[in-house]
Order: sequence, then C-alpha cells, then structure tokens
Amino acid sequence: METGFQFSNVTSAGTTKFIDSRSGVLHAVTANSSATGTLVLYDTTSGTPGTADTKIATIGGGALSPNTFEYHSRVKNGLVGVATGTPELTVTFQ
Repeated sequence: METGFQFSNVTSAGTTKFIDSRSGVLHAVTANSSATGTLVLYDTTSGTPGTADTKIATIGGGALSPNTFEYHSRVKNGLVGVATGTPELTVTFQ
C-alpha cells in the first residue's frame, strides 16, 4: 500500500468544511488558479468552529495564487476550514 498525503479541495465561499475528523498532520495549503479570499483553519472536533477552538492559520487577504503555504503542523482533534471570497485551494494532510 502506498502512503502519502490526503487532500481536500475548498471551492465554496461562506462555508465551513470538515476536512478531517481525526488527529494528524496539516501538510500544506496550495492556492490554485486565480484564488482570492481567505481560508481559516482550526484544530477542532466541531463542524462549526468557535472562539474556544484552536486557530491554526489564516491564509489570504487578497490574491492567493499561485502559492503553497507549508505547515507540517500536528492537529490533535480534527481539521476544519472556513472560506470566504472565491477560493480554489487544496489542503493536504495525513
């Protein structure tokens, strides 16, 4: 069996996306094509992050692409992203 990173594509603004529901590692976020907006990533077990949840990163605030943002960060609970603008992002994780 081959090992590697899993991925999730984020393309809808104003949504909360449950990327992974277990502990693991956030590898990177890649901005594809002409992505603009913001993606906020949380370490949480909740599908709706709140103020008590751990914010991992806020990516964006303007033109994002083309860029890859590497983290290699441990996630204890699960990985949730909240997107705004017109995202076209790929989140890779293990």
